[in-house]
Amino acid sequence: MLLWQSILLFIFFELLLGPIWNNVIKWPPLPHQFISIYTTIFMAAMFVYVTSDEARMKSFLSPIVNTLAKPERAVARLIVFVAFPVVLGLWAYSKALPKYEAPAETRTVHPDPPLQFKFHDQSITIQTAENPYRKDEKENPAKFKEEVMEGAQVYYQNCFFCHGDNLDGQGPFHEAFNPEPANFTDTGTLAILQENYVFWRISTGGPGLPQNSKSWNSAMPVWQNILTQDQIWKAVLWIYKGSNSSPRTFAK
Repeated sequence: MLLWQSILLFIFFELLLGPIWNNVIKWPPLPHQFISIYTTIFMAAMFVYVTSDEARMKSFLSPIVNTLAKPERAVARLIVFVAFPVVLGLWAYSKALPKYEAPAETRTVHPDPPLQFKFHDQSITIQTAENPYRKDEKENPAKFKEEVMEGAQVYYQNCFFCHGDNLDGQGPFHEAFNPEPANFTDTGTLAILQENYVFWRISTGGPGLPQNSKSWNSAMPVWQNILTQDQIWKAVLWIYKGSNSSPRTFAK
């Protein structure tokens, strides 16, 4: 009985961290490393529980011993030692077969933004939108430094889980996403974008992407539902500063 209880408990644990979490709970996404660590802890705990008592150990092993020794368990032995390995081998063979798939659909990583977008009830024209704190970089450097640090606080409270401590897209949850979060240190990311574009992308998230980039399938949330405009503009200051990038201007 203890063997089957352990197996059922293990299956429930794996379903909880897999399909149940991904399809029902959904947030936050669980990285594969996290699942592997907790699976190992669970198995170690079960091993200690079973082997710490002789009676429990005998109860756990009795179904295995009976299956191997008793003549009336011949069918069970046939399933375990013949049918199951054959099925497992066929499954492994099917996975090893080469797959011929259609070419990957092209996708636009930095799609053209709309002329305007809604930030709550306010319409924002992207082309004319400017970071209200960028002027302080020259006019009031001390104040600008404070604003950048406030942006860093916004980033590390909300964004680093995906984009990482070093803004390289390698945050604790990055393995849960396909494609992975943007690497801000990549010269093909922030350095070629204007701040107003980055503000739009952060504010509207994945759901705000135009149709021609839907296959990009960004998982970024709609941050305007969580952050204010000031917080997003300051976070933009930080991701440029933290990635050693400069925002592209119309002159460039």
